[in-house]
Amino acid sequence: MAEAAGCRPGTGNDPNKVQSVRRGPLAEKVETQDDLAFCSELGFDYFQGFFFCEPKLIQGKQIPVNRLSATRLVAKLQDPDIKGEELDKTIRQDVTLSYKLLRFVNSAYCSLPRKVESMGHAAMMIGTQRIRVWASLLMMATMDDKPRELMMTAIIRAKMCEEIAIAKRLPRSEAFFTAGLFSVLDAMLDSTMDDVLKLLPVSEEIAQALVGKGRVGQVLDFTLGYERSEWDRLAELTDALGLDPPTIRNAYLSAVQWAMEITNELHI
Repeated sequence: MAEAAGCRPGTGNDPNKVQSVRRGPLAEKVETQDDLAFCSELGFDYFQGFFFCEPKLIQGKQIPVNRLSATRLVAKLQDPDIKGEELDKTIRQDVTLSYKLLRFVNSAYCSLPRKVESMGHAAMMIGTQRIRVWASLLMMATMDDKPRELMMTAIIRAKMCEEIAIAKRLPRSEAFFTAGLFSVLDAMLDSTMDDVLKLLPVSEEIAQALVGKGRVGQVLDFTLGYERSEWDRLAELTDALGLDPPTIRNAYLSAVQWAMEITNELHI
């Protein structure tokens, strides 16, 4: 059975290098779906690289309705103008999501003084932003035909973008989080990002960021470059954003720690 490795900075690999891992060989630096298919034909059992971050494009293939519906719900949840009552109504569109989120909100992790019965009530006690984030992560986790590493990559990107925005005191840090989270939607939906943006109700700011434009797009581009250890690409962005090594390192480490904690608490 094939196993995907996570995206980590500093992973320098040779695509032809083979290591003995458990029951079979490991193919490293598998960057695309074509690389994956080629290595599979050669008999590799394990794969390390960024192939799971790339969409599997098949001409004429339609995005499954259930996956598209889930993604649209996530996009709606990320609307910064959504209020408590509308948030409650949106979450209740998915019974499983509503149940899981209420169970989490009433868990020891949140330590609320009394049990809450609705997302509107939870939003008042905890804050709309946190409810939006938790609901979005739970919803994206329902796309279980994709490797878990893709979900972890999305969360780490989102949090690192947000941490950089906070460190640089950039306005609306939640927009940076959303851009990082949505940066894997092409891989989630096996479509191009341009086609994804035509189908989803995202703000112009987020749409521009996902194609590398604007200040949010710059931070996202930096995060992607750091993830892949593309140091030459990062030099110009580091200067443009006014970043320093401690800020970058702290943003990444905080993102990884938060991703591990939140996925553990949400059981995703």
